[in-house]
This record gives sequence, C-alpha cells and structure tokens, in this order.
Amino acid sequence: AWVLFSSTIEKKKLIMLSFVSFATGISCYCLLPFLDSMYPHAGSWGNVKTVSGFFHHFLRKDYGTMQLWSGGGGKATEDMITRTFSWVTDFTLHQLCHPTLLLFLVLGCTSVCSTKKRIKRNAMSRKMDHSGIATGRVIIASLTFYFIVFHSLSNLPLSNPLLYGVHQRFWMHPNILCFILIGVGFNTAAKVLPTTIAARIMPIFMVAIPLLTYGRNFEASDQSENQVFRGYASSILETLPPKSLLLINYDMTFTSVRYMQECEGFRDDVQTINLSMMTYPWFQEKQQLHQGLNFPGSHYTRGNTVAWLNGGFTFAEFIDANPDYNIYIAGRLSHDDPAFVERYEEKPHGLVRHITRRSDTIEPTEVY
Repeated sequence: AWVLFSSTIEKKKLIMLSFVSFATGISCYCLLPFLDSMYPHAGSWGNVKTVSGFFHHFLRKDYGTMQLWSGGGGKATEDMITRTFSWVTDFTLHQLCHPTLLLFLVLGCTSVCSTKKRIKRNAMSRKMDHSGIATGRVIIASLTFYFIVFHSLSNLPLSNPLLYGVHQRFWMHPNILCFILIGVGFNTAAKVLPTTIAARIMPIFMVAIPLLTYGRNFEASDQSENQVFRGYASSILETLPPKSLLLINYDMTFTSVRYMQECEGFRDDVQTINLSMMTYPWFQEKQQLHQGLNFPGSHYTRGNTVAWLNGGFTFAEFIDANPDYNIYIAGRLSHDDPAFVERYEEKPHGLVRHITRRSDTIEPTEVY
C-alpha cells in the first residue's frame, strides 16, 4: 500500500520495478528443474522435474507449508508472545553491544511514528522528510507483521537447544530492521545536540558500536578452527569397508558426511542414503541415482499400511533386497519394523552400527 500510494515515483514504473524485484528474488527456484535435469545428484531433495513436484517443493509440503518443522511438536509448542519475548531477550543480550541501545530503538520508533509537523524551508526538504517518515513506518509495520505471522506459524520447540538455534536464524530479518531504527534513533538524538558537538560525537559512536559488538561476539562466532564436523564425518567413513552402504537418519550426520564425500572427495566409494528422504513418494525418481542397489518398491514406509499396499517397502524388505552389501546405519529407523528386528541385528561399528542377519531367529519382543 505504501509503495502504491505514498511514493513520488510514477506508479506504473514502480509496480513494474516491484514485480521485477520480486521475480529476481525467487528466480533461483526456476533453476531447480534445469539443474536437476542436467546434473541429477543423489542426496538432492524432492522431484522438481514435474510441475506438481516443483510446486510441492516450492511450498515445502514435506515439512508443512508455512511451517518450519514436521516433527511431533506441531502446534503444541510456544505461543506467539513467548517466541516474541525470546527474540527480545536474544536481541538485547546477544545482538547489541549494550542493552542501553534499546533506548535508541525506542527513540527511532517514536520519531518515525510521530505526528508532529516538521517545519521545512523548501519543498525538497519536505518531500525528503515525508519519504523518510513513510519508510520508517513501513519498517515498523513490517516488524509487526513479521512477529505476528512468523511467531504464530513457527512450530519449532524452543526448549530444544538445537531447534532453538534453527529458529534463531530467522531472527536476522527483524534484527536488520531494528538496526535501521536504532540508526534513526541516533539521528534523532543528534538533532537535539549542537551541530558542532554532534559532528564530533556521532562518528565516534558509529565506529565504536560495531567494534564493541565485534569484540563481544568474536570468540563465540569464530569457527575458523572448528573441525568437529569434519572429524566426525571422517571418523564414520574411514572405518567402513570399500563400497559399503551407509544409511543415515539424522541431518547433522548426513550433511557432514555428504560434505566430505562431495566437496573433499573422501571415501566417495561409500554410498549414502538419507532414510528420511527415502520415506517420501518422490524418492522413486531418485532410485536410479543409487547404482547397484535394489529397491523393492517406490519408497520406504511402515508395513501393513495403505502406502505399503500401494507399492511402498519396509526397511526389512530393503535389506533383504540387497544381501551382497555391507550395510551400516547411523540413527534410528523411521518406522518400527518387527520383521527387521526378527531377522537382523545391529552390531556397533565405531560411530555407526553394522546390520547383519541373525544366526538364530528370535521373537521381536526378546530384544527389549
């Protein structure tokens, strides 16, 4: 609304500019079908070669459109107010070099929302002042919209430190807007001071604040010497026999192992499959990328279900279909599988487990 009714630029040009900017922002998605067709790769998410598959991927339907998580927490996690207060705490204690900068944030919000008339000497000054106020109000409206919509739809449980960190990444957007409003607050405060004093003090503040923030957060943010995930993935891969199959059901494990194989070429003879990916119907289109493996159906699912009757396969059926492979697993199965428990066992092998056939058949309940 502000773009269409408050700007001094010709509206037709502005609408076109807005459309081009929006199209440019999402243009990276348009490359997905092309890249998936020209450079198919095992481990890539979704089937984007078809129109329905592309929009399924674009709308994040595997996780839930307009949600962050498909886990069991669902909507039974923190409410919008709790999440907003969590942002306030994080912004105050970790993003600002000192909590007193909140005063300038409040001052900036008050300045752009003020209805007090400003006396300007010429039309150009009045026009620039009006544009600045309108922009500031749009920023505040965007912040309000963000907190209400995002914190209402986000369903990641903040009680989990790992998932809290995932949620925390999305706070970069409101943080940027708040930093702009803090700058407006500094500008407002500078106008109260004599010109000569403001000209000397404000540059010092502008240099000191980023340096203080840098000094305060550098130690925690400096990961240049962090080799934890590289060592973790290497420790998994280097113990596996040649041409093994590694099944992974945890993001941290899969992404670190995939990095070592794809980026550093380390143990790329080992085939790796993400079990979570194997549970989606679109995985049928990915099966051909795993050469030498036999898939007894379209995708991995629970036995005796509609999906299983419609062509899915259980974990035990997948293991049965590949008897010549050394198969290892990191993480848990996606579904309970009594047949797998009856016929196979998992023996510890370094940081993973080796799946082997049991010598004597036992009842599934005996392993518990």
